[in-house]
Amino acid sequence: MFIDYLSTHWLEIFGVITGLIYIGLEIKQQASMWIMGFVSTAVYVFVFMSSRLYADMCLNLYYSFISIYGYWKWKTNSQKSASTEGSNYPTLTLKMAVVLIVVTIIFYATLSFILKRYTDSEIPYHDSIITSMSIVGTWMLAKKYIYHWYIWIFVNGFSVGVFCWKGLYPTAVLFLIYFILSWYGFWEWNKVRTEKA
Repeated sequence: MFIDYLSTHWLEIFGVITGLIYIGLEIKQQASMWIMGFVSTAVYVFVFMSSRLYADMCLNLYYSFISIYGYWKWKTNSQKSASTEGSNYPTLTLKMAVVLIVVTIIFYATLSFILKRYTDSEIPYHDSIITSMSIVGTWMLAKKYIYHWYIWIFVNGFSVGVFCWKGLYPTAVLFLIYFILSWYGFWEWNKVRTEKA
């Protein structure tokens, strides 16, 4: 029975393994995280497509493209700075925070409308929450805004329930681990920021 499960869910399990490597590299602020992120998200495009989580599928397409940008951005910043990779954090201003909130709401409203009207998605609103917040969170990560971790804490916790409901149990376990590691990631990044201050 376990072998049968592995044979039918091997791609998802591979995505889980690469996803765990990705978040470990993210916490350690290694630019190579973007390479592993590209691999993991490419896998999840197919996993989510087969599960009819279309917004999550599109989100992983976005992840794949922003992984290229993120790698370039982190490597460029690393070369310009004498400090270690990832230790130079920009300040999140109130104006930028408001812009990001508005952008998230626009993404959510647009995705919800499209999924509800034009697809057979079973949970268009839940799917849209995960996707809209993740788009903004990944952009913040590429720019090294430390508070992107707050978005991941919410998104990862919320995703556990969604993936359990869809029967994607290895992915639900992955996102439970993501949820726990998001707290640790914020603590680790904040520690580095304090040391560099």
